[in-house]
Amino acid sequence: MHSPLFSSAIMIAMSASAALAGDLPNSEITPGLADPALTKDALCAPGFSPKANRNVPSARKKAIYKVYGMAPDSPPCPCEVDHLIPLGIGGSNRPRNLWPQPYSTVPWNSKAKDQLEIKLRTEVCAGTIELSAAQQEIATDWIAAYTKRFGTR
Repeated sequence: MHSPLFSSAIMIAMSASAALAGDLPNSEITPGLADPALTKDALCAPGFSPKANRNVPSARKKAIYKVYGMAPDSPPCPCEVDHLIPLGIGGSNRPRNLWPQPYSTVPWNSKAKDQLEIKLRTEVCAGTIELSAAQQEIATDWIAAYTKRFGTR
């Protein structure tokens, strides 16, 4: 028979082994990754569309859910496999920039982050923030970046 302390230690170790997406991605799995080919000039050129750069195959999406210990049809999902550094400010399609982000958790969800992504791209193209600074800010803590621009939700 194991002691309660031993059982608690096992439970903590087991829960720590499966990374769970919450409001922020696990920075060890998803630190954010920029695509160096996507410069400010390219991103802010007339006609540029982030959707044209989206390329996340189904197998990669499945792998992202797996590494986070999640399933697309189980809470906190439904989710999207989101780019931590968004394509609109030069984010990469590589796994280290992807995480499962819930659509409808409250107050922080993919819809709130989408608002921030649009705002940051506008700021980058207007020259009010450097591209690398915007990428770093959203990768470090997108909620803090959101709150700085829009206040709390």
